[in-house]
Amino acid sequence: MLGNDLPCERVTKPKAETYRVMLIERWVTTAILAFIILIISFNIIGCCSMLVLENPRHLHTQSYGRKQSLVLRVYLLNGILASLIGTGVGLLFAMDFACCK
Repeated sequence: MLGNDLPCERVTKPKAETYRVMLIERWVTTAILAFIILIISFNIIGCCSMLVLENPRHLHTQSYGRKQSLVLRVYLLNGILASLIGTGVGLLFAMDFACCK
C-alpha cells in the first residue's frame, strides 16, 4: 500500500544505546533496592534478638517459666513476620504506583 521505498524500522533501533542504558539502570536500581531490603530485614532480626539478650530478667517475668530459647524464638519469628509483612506491603504499594504511573 505504501510501497517499498518507505523505510520501516523498530522504535528502539534509532536510539538503541539510550534504551540499553535505561535497561541497565532499571536492573541496577532493582539490585540496590533488594540490597536495602536485605539490610533492613537483618536489622529488624538483630534488634529483636538484642532485645531478648539484653533484658533476660525483664523477659523472665513475662515468659511464665518458659525456656529462654523459646522466648528468643518467639521474638525472632515476630521480627521475621514483621519484616515480611512490611516488605510485602511495600512491594504492593510500589507495584501499584508503578502500574498507575
